[in-house]
Amino acid sequence: MPGPTRPDPHAAATSATAAHAPAPAAPAAPRGRTGLTREAVVRAARRIVEAEGADALSMRRLAAALDSRPMTLYHYVSGRSELLNAVLDEIAGELRWQEPTGEATERMLAIAVEIHRVLAGLPWVVSILQEATHVGAPALVGADRFVAAAYDAGAGPAQALALWRSVWFLLSGDLVLAQRSAAAAESGTGRWYETIDTERLPDAPVIRALLPRWAELSADYDLTDQLRLLIGAARGSWLGSGASGPPRG
Repeated sequence: MPGPTRPDPHAAATSATAAHAPAPAAPAAPRGRTGLTREAVVRAARRIVEAEGADALSMRRLAAALDSRPMTLYHYVSGRSELLNAVLDEIAGELRWQEPTGEATERMLAIAVEIHRVLAGLPWVVSILQEATHVGAPALVGADRFVAAAYDAGAGPAQALALWRSVWFLLSGDLVLAQRSAAAAESGTGRWYETIDTERLPDAPVIRALLPRWAELSADYDLTDQLRLLIGAARGSWLGSGASGPPRG
């Protein structure tokens, strides 16, 4: 009959060592802020573009502002393009557009003037929209109302969109020119027609003759009047060509 088993001193020593060994260290927490949300990321991006312009926004710049890492931000947005669209959506959601009334031509004019008024207070938005790659869905409300009014005025789809594009180019161009003129005035730089060397214009004699009076002749320029002329001329061409009207569906 076998005798009692003797304890193994080596096993006992190993068990005692294991019992007193320190617990494994917990994995290091990721650097930067925790508890980020998509809303926080978008609002931080908005603060950057409002303060520094759209060109200043990058995933690296945004991560630094949030005390995070660029790769962390990709959990919330797919990249800069989605960020800009999200910022535009947030801005557009805060706007309160006036409901246009009256005859179709007057509605188109009122919508265009309202868009210009709103964007004049958001100069950084214009540069984003001019890229033609970022348009937040709510930002299309103005375009939708304009095209609907154009349909009511007798335009077909192609004609309505052509007029909207022309109006948008006029609006955005005026806004950009106003921004650049303000920047030039702030820096003390003269207007282009004040600084250009007329000797460089031998092939533009008409413009060369107008340059001394350019400021005087431009003083009475009124955007609303030009929009009215553009919209009125377009409507006249629709009526003369027998436009097909809005799509039916």
